Amino acid sequence: MLLIKAINKHGLFVAVRGLAKHSGRPGGTFEPLKDNVSQKNAAAENVVKYALKIKIL
Repeated sequence: MLLIKAINKHGLFVAVRGLAKHSGRPGGTFEPLKDNVSQKNAAAENVVKYALKIKIL
């Protein structure tokens, strides 16, 4: 089941934009996103799935 949708012509998910804003911050939870589009989308999808699993969202 696809939880998030692509928002631009490069195929980035909405969640990638949010994750990119918060990743890599000093003392933050998320590592910086440095990979290709499909790997960034997979990382964002994993964060969304985890958040839903523990009922944060």
